Amino acid sequence: MLWSDPAKPEFLKGAAFGDDINAGGQVLGRDTEFADAVWQRTTFVDAIPANGPAHRVFDDGSILAERPGGYSVWRAACPGTT
Repeated sequence: MLWSDPAKPEFLKGAAFGDDINAGGQVLGRDTEFADAVWQRTTFVDAIPANGPAHRVFDDGSILAERPGGYSVWRAACPGTT
């Protein structure tokens, strides 16, 4: 859930749970199949390629994910973010 207003929490559409959020409202979490995915506020944007678990979404929109032998940085195209 997204609690931008404590009186009106909102569900992340199609999410099992959210893990991280940046200042622009981009949410990193897991979809109902528990695959890594991205939302813009409560609207589903896209799944992250399944090469390793995603850990963190930063304020510039980049997403840190593990991959064999190291890490990757992903970007999801989220309307309204910079």
